[in-house]
Amino acid sequence: MNDIAKDEETVPILKACIRDLAALSALPSLWIGREPPQVLDNFLDVLSAALRLDLAYARIEDPRGGDTVEAARAKGFGPELSRTHLEAVGRLLTPLVGATVATEIRSPLDSSPLRVAVLPLATGEGAVFAASRRRDFPTPLESMVLGAALNQVTLWLRLTRLLVDTRRVEAKLAERESSHLQLEDENAYLREEVEVA
Repeated sequence: MNDIAKDEETVPILKACIRDLAALSALPSLWIGREPPQVLDNFLDVLSAALRLDLAYARIEDPRGGDTVEAARAKGFGPELSRTHLEAVGRLLTPLVGATVATEIRSPLDSSPLRVAVLPLATGEGAVFAASRRRDFPTPLESMVLGAALNQVTLWLRLTRLLVDTRRVEAKLAERESSHLQLEDENAYLREEVEVA
């Protein structure tokens, strides 16, 4: 294949990659104020569409404190998997968290062969799993998109945790201020009582 033909094939792929990266970079602003399950659902929808995934799964610690949040998307299974299917996907994929290269598995949904890229969050608060039937998955460009997607989820987690911590500190400060004002009122009352006596 000559260089011109190779370039003609590469240009649409690069354009799609740039489009996907731009879409991913906007996600954290869309997630402000949303609940973690909504964020994961939206994230997996975008990731699945961008990379034409056959299966996507994410499991994160709720940044507000609380339980683990998980979601999955699978081609041909509608917008959401049943609880039974979600648990089967989680049981199969969660043990792969230490994998450093794409791993081949059988889909827990239809037994088809899948290549899974495992992306643990840098914060240690969860992982994202992306799977495709394509033998070359993930390509270098897909790996770049996966890395960018992971960065956006990590950014959202950190921002949400920071917001939660800020609100907690503000509540403590308000409580202290209230206690301080109450003590000042009591002191003023006692001074008046002493002056009268």
